[in-house]
Amino acid sequence: MLPIASLVLLNGFLLSEQSSFGYLLICVGGVLLIISIVIGFSTVEKLLKAEGAARDAELLALKTKLERSHYQRIEEINQDYAEYLHEMNRIIRIMEQLACTDDNVVIKGTVEKVSQMGRSTLKQCYINDQITNAIFIEREKNAMDKDLNYQVDIQSGIDVSFIDDLDKISMFGNLLDNALEAAERCKEGYVFASLYKGNEALVILRIENNFKIKPHKIGEKYFTTKSKKRKHGFGIKKVEELSEKYGGILKCYEEGDIFLAVLMLSNIPNLDN
Repeated sequence: MLPIASLVLLNGFLLSEQSSFGYLLICVGGVLLIISIVIGFSTVEKLLKAEGAARDAELLALKTKLERSHYQRIEEINQDYAEYLHEMNRIIRIMEQLACTDDNVVIKGTVEKVSQMGRSTLKQCYINDQITNAIFIEREKNAMDKDLNYQVDIQSGIDVSFIDDLDKISMFGNLLDNALEAAERCKEGYVFASLYKGNEALVILRIENNFKIKPHKIGEKYFTTKSKKRKHGFGIKKVEELSEKYGGILKCYEEGDIFLAVLMLSNIPNLDN
């Protein structure tokens, strides 16, 4: 409709000096132009809504997957403890028999085996928040598959309930994924993450990792180093946008071959959002 409106207006301007019909064409062209603009904005709005709905659906599916991963993890822990207790009962009976023989060497060896079995049985539950715990557990599995040194330190009793579940997935997940991808290129790659309170209103996520390929930086902004740049590089930008929603900020630093990302979020409502 826009090209038609433009042609009608153009003919109207050309004919307006020759006859009154030209003014009529200008009026018709103007109406068509307004209608085309309204249709254009309406189409853009629908596209944006469709894109937002698709993005929310994708994040919701990821949230469901993470929740399933969390419950599966709890079930695995319960199963491991059940097996551990069963083995403990059996070993205790054996140790009682060994105690009667006064064979301290065998008893000591058995105790060491029990201790090792206990350490291998214990599995980490990082935080009570299901989504956050699932995010760290999911990346722990990725780190193990990539043979990376993955350590997580979360302050006891920390509250992240003020952060929307989908935002946790976007912010925490993106930063951890970036760190894992960078560290896996290193010979002895590592990712150290810590989540703690800066004060009563501030929650801080700190992620440190080493890297082999230097991050692409223009000014203070970091961009993807991947070849298909159109499909990547939105992670840090998205985290920065979401951090503003919580009155926070994302800071990234380089120190030699070490990359450090510090995400600060406030539980005080941001009135601008």
